[in-house]
Amino acid sequence: MTDRFQIISRLRGREFMATAFFRCAVACVLLATTNARLLAQSQAESNAIAQNSAQNELRSEAAVASTSVNSASDASDLQLKSLTVTPLSRVTPGGTLSIRCLVSNSGSTTGVGYLVGRIEGQTGEEDRRRVELAAGEQRLVDVQLRLAKVLPKSAVDVVMTLNVLQGGREVLSESADDQVNRKLHLPIADEKNITAIALNREPESQTYWRWPLTEDYHSYEFVLGSRIDARLSRQCVVLDGEPFALNLIDWSNVNTLVISEPSVFDDLSAVGIMQQFLQRGGRIWIMLEYVDTTLVRDLLDEDQQIETVGTVQLNHFEVELADLTFAARDRTVDSVDPIPMKRVSQQGGTVLQTVDGWPAAIWMKVGRGEILFTCLGSAGWLKPREAQFTGDPRFQSQFTLPIWAGTFAHQLHNNKPEPPLKFASLDYPIDRIGNPVVSRSVVAVILIAFCSCLLGLAGWRMLGGHVKWLGVIAPAISVVASVPLIATAVLQRSDIPPMQSVFQFVEIDPRSGAHIQETAAVYLRDSQAMELAGAGDGMAVPASGIDSGIRSLTTEGFQSWHLSNSVWPTGTWRYESETMLPETAGEATAVIGSDGLEIELPPALATPVQDVVLQFVPGVATIGKVASDGRRVTLSGDLPAEGERWTADAIVNDEQRRRAEIYRKLFDASLAPKLPLRTLCGWTELWDKSPHWDVDLERRGTALVSLPVRLLTPAAGSAVRIPYSMIEIQHASNQSGSSIFSQITGRFVTESTLQVNSDLAFLLPPEVTPLELTRLEIDWDIRAPQRSARLSCLVDGEAIEILNLIEPSIPFRAAINDSRILKSMQDGRLELRIAIQESDSGKADQSNFVSWQIKHLRLTVEGRTLARNQLVKDGNN
Repeated sequence: MTDRFQIISRLRGREFMATAFFRCAVACVLLATTNARLLAQSQAESNAIAQNSAQNELRSEAAVASTSVNSASDASDLQLKSLTVTPLSRVTPGGTLSIRCLVSNSGSTTGVGYLVGRIEGQTGEEDRRRVELAAGEQRLVDVQLRLAKVLPKSAVDVVMTLNVLQGGREVLSESADDQVNRKLHLPIADEKNITAIALNREPESQTYWRWPLTEDYHSYEFVLGSRIDARLSRQCVVLDGEPFALNLIDWSNVNTLVISEPSVFDDLSAVGIMQQFLQRGGRIWIMLEYVDTTLVRDLLDEDQQIETVGTVQLNHFEVELADLTFAARDRTVDSVDPIPMKRVSQQGGTVLQTVDGWPAAIWMKVGRGEILFTCLGSAGWLKPREAQFTGDPRFQSQFTLPIWAGTFAHQLHNNKPEPPLKFASLDYPIDRIGNPVVSRSVVAVILIAFCSCLLGLAGWRMLGGHVKWLGVIAPAISVVASVPLIATAVLQRSDIPPMQSVFQFVEIDPRSGAHIQETAAVYLRDSQAMELAGAGDGMAVPASGIDSGIRSLTTEGFQSWHLSNSVWPTGTWRYESETMLPETAGEATAVIGSDGLEIELPPALATPVQDVVLQFVPGVATIGKVASDGRRVTLSGDLPAEGERWTADAIVNDEQRRRAEIYRKLFDASLAPKLPLRTLCGWTELWDKSPHWDVDLERRGTALVSLPVRLLTPAAGSAVRIPYSMIEIQHASNQSGSSIFSQITGRFVTESTLQVNSDLAFLLPPEVTPLELTRLEIDWDIRAPQRSARLSCLVDGEAIEILNLIEPSIPFRAAINDSRILKSMQDGRLELRIAIQESDSGKADQSNFVSWQIKHLRLTVEGRTLARNQLVKDGNN
């Protein structure tokens, strides 16, 4: 019993201890859980407190920021009120569109921001204009948007926003009506020939019972009648009361500017933009019945002038024509009201219509453009239109031009000439960058080693009798040989530094300055952010193939702009730019002597010139020899610029071959001259005033400079030699045209089978006349199989035979010493008759089917200048 009791006691003791231990463990767990809960709750409370304090801090900061923003907003409040398109703008593919924005600042301090515009659909393109307005100021700001070369069929949508600078960041500005973006829906222009008019004030209208009635607005009707006669619409851009656009880009859409309001010339900036407009090929029509001739002098060249002699009133007059013949009744004008006519004396212009011997209209070539002066009042040029061309009111006018006006309307409203060079077709920038090519020596060594190994292994396997293994060994060796070639190419590719290849075309004018156009190619190893900065009136356009990043053109002011992108692509890509430099003006001066022409280059050329070509008359370009100082050029006419020869150097390098390709496109003999006559072209180093990138790029390339040449009048008694390249060929006065010669291109026909009897006039430069000829050289290159070619001179109606060639096949040169012929050219004009007939030996062989060709007919004149009047003695001007 005792043992049993002890055992039971021990078991109960152990159970008690276990129970106690379990209870202690449970208590510990509960205590730990409670402490954990209390700790978590405490930490949560502390976190909540911290969070609340942080939120309070953020709220306070936000309140401060809101207060600062509100204070900034109160300080300057820029808003984009409205926008429209400028009068001179048109939506044309590849053109430029000007958007006029009304921006106001209702704040108390100066506000700065950027107007940002884009064309919907043109991804990655935006144009920006910086604006800065004083407190309470409101201003009209123009933003130029670049248009893609491919546009929608009917219209484009323009989106404009205003970004305000706040704390160094750009913030979108909301207008009063809560609009962030403002849009314009603009149709594609269906007519690209634009006429801008700045006309005199229209007469005040009066009631019908007042007498006499107010005259018609003849200057306006004159413009409309000429446009309708040229098959154009009545649409004109009226500049009355409109500020004159001072950005050359705005004038790119205008073909003709008509002026009868003298106040236009009061603004020197307007005169400057008109000079640039003429240099770019525009036309200006000035009605001298309202504008005094003293106001137009700044638009003319040095050798051009127009002066007022007097003004008369005409009721009845007859118009004489220079080249067309009409009956007297068709050229007679009768008017009840007197028609004013300003009688002027002019030099350097072409007159096609005269009244009593005084010019009615004068055409003057200025740069690549043209100025038309009408001296006869507008009412004298108009007559009632009897029939309209169409029923569309847009193409109707009340008046038309008379028959004696000839081609007046078509010549005036013809499209502007194309640019001398089309940059899209020029490969010069890409050629100067080039592609990496493994050197010949490396390729030769690798190929020789490959062939040697192949031959050695082939011989070894043939001796061993296992030729079939060559099918495995040969490809393996070729793979091994290709590895160093690929590695070398990759290394050479990596060795090409980031570079820029530029071709510049610089047109210098003595009045409007220099116009720099450039097309360039850029090579980058890796994409990077860059900025192209330019100073002056201009812009830049990247190639359409670039689709990375956002190409942003920002205009900071009238003379500052930059093109930027944060991700310019890797590889080679192109861009174009243009810049106007009004301060860089100049012209070359030339003196003719016994050895030919000597030209002095202006200081505007910062670097020496090379490979000079001069075009003095249509169809003839000659190479000049440059002096050692690079500032003087001599031309004797012995080096014609044609074919493959465009330099005086005997050995031609790769760079001169590239230049020759551009010269051939510029002086294409089959087309009319692309540059004004008396223009010298030469190659210089790149102009530093052109746009530059803000990163370190290797810059290579060249500049082609064109500038006018002014021929000085030699002193009386000076010995001169006038090469053929300075003698112009025209149709004789008794012929309206010629079947063998084109006066526009200055070239003879390529070939013909007709019998010809044609008269041509050879004209000396007026600066060297009168001239006492001592020698006359003729160079006639004609090929006329089975025909006779006769050349004779017309003197006082008599034909004096000079040459009579039978079946000529090689160039013929001869000197003429006949005193009658030499004397007939004293006044600077010599008429020659070309007669090409069947030869006696060719009549039986049906020579009508054998073609003949005149390559050229050239005259070179030597003589001594004579006094122009009795006040001039020999040896003095």
